Amino acid sequence: MAATEISVDHIARVEGHGDIRLVIEDGQVTTCEMAVVEPARLFESMVRGRSFEEVPYIASRVCGICSSSHVVTDLRAIEQVFGVEVTDRTEALRELLLYGSYLQNHGTHLFVFAAPDFLGHKSVFPLAEGNPELFERALGLKALGNELCTLVGGRSIHPITAVVGGFTHEISADEYLRLAEAMDATREFALASVDLFRDFDTVDVQTEGDLLAMVAPGAYPVCTSDTLRFVRAGYDFSAQDVEEEIEEYPVGHSAAFLARARRTGHPYMTAALARVNASWDALSKDARYAAAKAGLRP
Repeated sequence: MAATEISVDHIARVEGHGDIRLVIEDGQVTTCEMAVVEPARLFESMVRGRSFEEVPYIASRVCGICSSSHVVTDLRAIEQVFGVEVTDRTEALRELLLYGSYLQNHGTHLFVFAAPDFLGHKSVFPLAEGNPELFERALGLKALGNELCTLVGGRSIHPITAVVGGFTHEISADEYLRLAEAMDATREFALASVDLFRDFDTVDVQTEGDLLAMVAPGAYPVCTSDTLRFVRAGYDFSAQDVEEEIEEYPVGHSAAFLARARRTGHPYMTAALARVNASWDALSKDARYAAAKAGLRP
């Protein structure tokens, strides 16, 4: 039987630009390549020779979706260099800023990028016409993330108030309370979204790779720990040793580097799924229940 080749250029509804190439022989997939076709961004060169105060603002332009993560990561690196220790309040505000970006990011991914495919639509617009209430509430979830980033970080993307050692501005107590009430009011829809997505017919995808996430005793860290854990391999290491523990390497078909654990040679996944597995016991009761309903367990 002749081999079948499938090429998909310019994958839609992903955060970036990429292509996919599949080769199928005798009913088996023998080649599966994901090619990132964006050129080098050269941010390392852009910040060389600049004042440390400018670096987070420049580096956040790597992405318009996860810019808060880039800012906080840069600030932690600079503080490590200078030996700056920040207060618990600064750590909490940084976490709040990142959770705002997660609401933006995950809300967009679920309802704008993913849901149309599961429901057989070519874009999000038929979903908006067919179920306007769902669409409005989904936009409200993303808008809450935007507001959280704006109030804590100074604007919805590329935050400006987070600086080395703390923040240049903080909202009032009344604004915090109003924001907390808005977040409490959104909890019901967030939990209902779990029921919506768990009913979609999905492919059972498994990986032999590892999971990498921050860990801390009794906590669910997203930016406040220097200890990293490979969940499946079962060992921790310091963020200061990342170059000794993680190997980046090029592949011929893609402009992006791939990465693997040096000790095991295994690729790995980061982000939400890795955090759920690494810090399951630190999730709230509602979060564990929602994750279990969605089929996610450590």
